[in-house]
Amino acid sequence: MSSKGQLLIENPHRNLEFWHKVQIHCHSQQSDGKRGQTPEIIEAAYRDAGYSGVFLTDHNRVTPGPGVPGILHIDSAEYGLGRHHTLALGIDRHGDGSGIASITGCACRNIPKRLAYIAGVDKAIPVAAHPNARHFCTRLTCPRWCGGGWSPKEMASHAGHYAGLEIFNANNAARRRWSLNCWDEVIARGYRRVWGFASDDCHDVRDDKTFDRGWILVNSQIDPKDCRNGLVDPEALGRDMLENIRGGNFWAVVRRRGRRGGSAPGDGGAWLAISCSQNRIHVTAERPCETIEFCAGASSRRESTSASGSDGFAYDVDDWEDYVRVRVMLKRDDGQCLVAFSQPLCIRRE
Repeated sequence: MSSKGQLLIENPHRNLEFWHKVQIHCHSQQSDGKRGQTPEIIEAAYRDAGYSGVFLTDHNRVTPGPGVPGILHIDSAEYGLGRHHTLALGIDRHGDGSGIASITGCACRNIPKRLAYIAGVDKAIPVAAHPNARHFCTRLTCPRWCGGGWSPKEMASHAGHYAGLEIFNANNAARRRWSLNCWDEVIARGYRRVWGFASDDCHDVRDDKTFDRGWILVNSQIDPKDCRNGLVDPEALGRDMLENIRGGNFWAVVRRRGRRGGSAPGDGGAWLAISCSQNRIHVTAERPCETIEFCAGASSRRESTSASGSDGFAYDVDDWEDYVRVRVMLKRDDGQCLVAFSQPLCIRRE
């Protein structure tokens, strides 16, 4: 945190040494993954694509870890049959089993209870899945008219109960993959600690459109190479990842083009860093970027400014701004074009 006069900038990014490429949303044949997509195949494919960890989020069930070496499995699930799907990242299998009797039905009328169950009983991180998706309930108790996604009003109403939302979901139709508008709407209404996530929502690792397209890069003090070589206690790594995700110490990354797989950006070293001094926000990158864009918002107006072809840029915070988030476009030597999104930096005045 830095200050100048009455201006305070709250930065969730800790700028630690290492980065972990992590998938938060994918499915096996245990729920609705394609036939033959076993948990072993899913997690081995992500390991080979340079991932340190995977949250296997089968629908309304916790699929046990298949024991694939070199990648961390974290117990998780995706709850919901209606339109309000919610990821539960990092479920504690030792939960007390109380709470609402059933969490497998339509969530349209019990969103607060569902979110309370995920955070309380599951002791997990709730993330609103694909806000712009179209889902229709089909049971007698769930009329079809409740189809659609999370509306901005609904997202804002429950923003205090979930950790964030998917700003990119590769499994949606092209016009519905992005939910940046919904994210900005929620942040601008005053909910600054709502993190943005990117995901594959993969159901078949052979499909290049939905495999290795969206992920998060979790910042950590633990070397991912040690993880792949089995030199780190999996429980310690899991706790570290969940702690940094809860605190917003990660970037959401989307692959726009280029071959999939390979090492994660910044694997074993610096990638993107955000620091603050007085009323200025500094961004530095491991290499020159196509663009570094600062998106500033308030309840009444939003503006952006950008720099091109630079490996660093400074942004002076204006007095009217109440949050700033950063968007970076980066080209890599392997042909990948990546777009990365920081978490919101909250601007406060005393």
